[in-house]
Amino acid sequence: MTQTIQGVLERLDDPSRASTFLTGGERKSVSFAELRARAEEVTGKFLRSGLEPHDRVVMVIPDQAEFVELFLGVSNAGLVPVPIYPPFVLGELDAYGSHLRRIVAVSESKLLLCGPEVGDLLRPLAGEVRTATPDELEVEDAPRPLPKVKPEDIAFLQFTSGSTAAPKGVVVTQRSLLANVEAITDHLDDGHEERDHGVSWLPMYHDMGLIGQLMVSLGRQIPASYLAPLDFVRRPTAWCDLLHETKGTVSFGPNFAYSLVARRARDEDIERWDLSAWRVAGCGAEPIHADSLRLFAERLEPAGFSPKAFMPCYGLAEATLAVSMVPRCQGLRTKAVASDELRERGIAVEPAADEDAHEIAACGPPLPGHEVKVVNAAGSELPEGHEGEILARGPSVTAGYFGDRETTEKVFEDGWVRTGDLGFLADGELFVTGRDKDLIIFNGRNYHPQDIEWCAFEVPGVRRGNVVAFAEVGEDGERLVVVAERRSGGDPEAIEEGVRRRIRTVLGLKVHRLAVVEGGQLPKTSSGKLRRAETRAREASGALQKLNRPSGAPSGVAE
Repeated sequence: MTQTIQGVLERLDDPSRASTFLTGGERKSVSFAELRARAEEVTGKFLRSGLEPHDRVVMVIPDQAEFVELFLGVSNAGLVPVPIYPPFVLGELDAYGSHLRRIVAVSESKLLLCGPEVGDLLRPLAGEVRTATPDELEVEDAPRPLPKVKPEDIAFLQFTSGSTAAPKGVVVTQRSLLANVEAITDHLDDGHEERDHGVSWLPMYHDMGLIGQLMVSLGRQIPASYLAPLDFVRRPTAWCDLLHETKGTVSFGPNFAYSLVARRARDEDIERWDLSAWRVAGCGAEPIHADSLRLFAERLEPAGFSPKAFMPCYGLAEATLAVSMVPRCQGLRTKAVASDELRERGIAVEPAADEDAHEIAACGPPLPGHEVKVVNAAGSELPEGHEGEILARGPSVTAGYFGDRETTEKVFEDGWVRTGDLGFLADGELFVTGRDKDLIIFNGRNYHPQDIEWCAFEVPGVRRGNVVAFAEVGEDGERLVVVAERRSGGDPEAIEEGVRRRIRTVLGLKVHRLAVVEGGQLPKTSSGKLRRAETRAREASGALQKLNRPSGAPSGVAE
């Protein structure tokens, strides 16, 4: 396989296969041959734009079809795209503007390229950087020559989601990008690729949508249909509508998407859907909750969905995208471990009949040509079944953070990337347990915030997937604080009582302070992940509008 986006574009020549984009009921199909021609037109314009090879171009392009043409064209011109999410909420433009200006500054970008629908919004927010829509881009008469893009050149800057820290610009090289595409492709191929059809609603500015769906599709010239992300947000079942219509075979999504569809799908939807062609249902980008996938499979099995299609995976921007994936046709597989042993000793052992168990989804073995190891705080490699920090190595590992040598040296060492995630290996497969920085410790026992949050999700009136748990230090030690969004009409006092009771019953933890807030108050990353650090800061400063009157509790662990 080629090692540059330029090489991928050169091979796009099939007039019979197409990318199809659906937005608000409108449909636009572009054959691969036509897509190449349109991208080359964009390239010609940028060769006359006054920009030099390797200049960075921040891209805020909401329209999926336009994004693809511009991303390929900018890359082909030897420039470096910096894709970021568009502004979604008008009331948060000041915060968005601050984020945008920081990315422009960190990436040292020479141009902010924005879609016509957001151009007027972004100009006042962009600062001094040159700003233009594609139609407004000023061009010179004499073009510079088309550069020969090399594998070691930067393909794009992927700004990390910032769920635990300020966003950083990950340097994805041409070589690491196409190595990850090739590894994913090899993993997905089953010998019948001619029948494949990809389906995605994932944003193009996020690595799972950009790499896992778009670049894999283009690299294989596999037809694909792209639903606008906001259309999925408004009606999650539109994802399965499109899979049914296209006989889609490969589609990825985070855990929350499967949970949403399982809860929103009506019986009459399931009766009319035929999802029997869906052979790879990838799941990643956030912690995988087995019960969510089981519910999805149970609800959609009458529509022909096979549980064996599930392909849990693990990855991160610093490794381009994917690190490990469950093999094809094996579906969801989990490992039950004794909760106390994992929390107190960091060891994954099978629970006794009378012990509390913690179920963890397998994320598969490392991709071909890649390695994973688990280390302790001193950096020593741990044996299988011992929890520690996950490190990854292989051709997909990126070149570090743009303009940030100090952080790069801390995270990247001897070809390995420190993921900041916790997990263990068992029978050569990776099991992810949480994030090191988010770990909550009470009385010497480790608790992953995801476990606490999942407890709260089950309480009536709580918006599933919209709970944040963290610890604060008080006079009596660490204290557990929980912030939960309510569903419309939910009783704040009943929600508080239910969340406290469930966390105490299931985990034996006492909530020191619990805030119930309206939907939409919890800060999230561009990919929908909750920002725990920012939530902690907002809760402490009183910036969250609390619907209940949280009361304190003396300690973190229940009597």
